[in-house]
Amino acid sequence: MKEKIQRLIDDASHDEALNILNKQIEDNPQDDEAYYLRGGLYKQLGKWGESLSDLNKAIAINPESPAVTLRTMLQEIIDFRYTDLLNP
Repeated sequence: MKEKIQRLIDDASHDEALNILNKQIEDNPQDDEAYYLRGGLYKQLGKWGESLSDLNKAIAINPESPAVTLRTMLQEIIDFRYTDLLNP
């Protein structure tokens, strides 16, 4: 599945990739890879809240998921770009 999703993302077929991932998660709610992939896609689309949510779900299912690294990277970006959120 990962390769197919990556091809769709590379071809800018984001909606199709998202539909496949949504269906996979609906059918297999414990599929940490699907949450990880959807979280990565949301990150690319600039939907950081949705991305963090999916990455957290992937990590809750599988603490060894590569989502750990992606979540850390995304959190560092958010912390750097939006310092005013933390220091009003």
